[in-house]
Amino acid sequence: MSLNAAVAVRFETDTATRLEAVSRRFRMPSAVLIRMAVDKFLDEVEKSGKLEVPAAYPGPKPVIVELNERARKRRALLPKNI
Repeated sequence: MSLNAAVAVRFETDTATRLEAVSRRFRMPSAVLIRMAVDKFLDEVEKSGKLEVPAAYPGPKPVIVELNERARKRRALLPKNI
């Protein structure tokens, strides 16, 4: 695996505490857990073509965004490690 861009992410205190607890429990760095979670999330979004944003996240209201078929096909052509 080749890592390139660093991304700074801020978590709410509860989320950071939960992440640290899982990291300690399974003796895995938080960064690895975060990468795994992001990869799984992106796989699900790409497979379904939908992005559901719950009301708890910033924004005007809960939304569902669907990828159009052209965007889905274009994404399918990209290598998996991008």
